[in-house]
Amino acid sequence: MNALRSMTFIEIKQFLREPINSAMALGLPTALMIVFGNIEGMVTPDVQWGGLRFIDYFGPSLVVITVAVLALQSMPSYIATYREKGVLKRLSTTPVSPIMLIGAQLLTQLAASVGAVVLLMLVGRFGFDVPLPNHPVDFILAFVLGLSALFTMGLLLAAVVPNGRSATAAGFVLFIPTLFFAGVYAPRPFLPDFVVNFGGYFPPSVQALQDSWTGNGANPWHLVTMAGIVLVLGPITAKIFRWT
Repeated sequence: MNALRSMTFIEIKQFLREPINSAMALGLPTALMIVFGNIEGMVTPDVQWGGLRFIDYFGPSLVVITVAVLALQSMPSYIATYREKGVLKRLSTTPVSPIMLIGAQLLTQLAASVGAVVLLMLVGRFGFDVPLPNHPVDFILAFVLGLSALFTMGLLLAAVVPNGRSATAAGFVLFIPTLFFAGVYAPRPFLPDFVVNFGGYFPPSVQALQDSWTGNGANPWHLVTMAGIVLVLGPITAKIFRWT
């Protein structure tokens, strides 16, 4: 446990030394919230946002940006780079298992995800009167399961790519549709119904986040789908993971 704690502390320091990753994940969503909060048309209730303001409606999409950057760009790149440089192989010959390093990296990225979302909510609530989730328990479930599903996909990428650059490129292939289905490029009310419906089942399920934040609660099927992705892809990732 002491070794895991020490390695996690080292990973956190390394993460914070990477300005692009940390700024994108921790700062970009909150910066967008601040920008939108200072545009008059985005702080006025509108029927196309279900009677909400755009800044209220768009909160879950900003959450997805945070999670996607960390799960599909940052984490796979770190792990693949460790493999490329032989770090995982060298650790396998020491009392410290390479699994512990991956665990420390996961804890770092998960902590960054939670911290970024908390920061986003605090700035939204106290800076622009963005309401907190209507159904906090549903939101926590949706966030945890969606986060787990997306990080499992990121681990699957990290399991097979040969180096950090390949991990970044492969992660970007998933990053684009993740943001698309989350309504980042075009707000979801403007997308075809079948795209919106499919997006509810695409990790990390922005629909579950939306329903629990501004709606009547998360659809259980969206939550079950996220859990199913973890249960299916998790064992596959463990089986095919390349340590060298």
